[in-house]
Amino acid sequence: MSGGHLNEKQWMDQRPEIRDRAKAAIVCEHFGAIEWKDSVKDGKPVYEATGLMEPMWTMVYVPFSCSQIPCST
Repeated sequence: MSGGHLNEKQWMDQRPEIRDRAKAAIVCEHFGAIEWKDSVKDGKPVYEATGLMEPMWTMVYVPFSCSQIPCST
């Protein structure tokens, strides 16, 4: 879920009854974070805050086929 930044495997192994029944997972990552970008100043690369909020994205991952759940095609 976190793209490898955190270790979800430990809690999933500890709570298989939740993992096995789960239909979805919602993760708030970087929620409210300040955006940082590469730029060039005085001919040198600089990694700095833009002063803006980091763009928010929504992702849905469905690891099973539509034959297992109602899906529209």
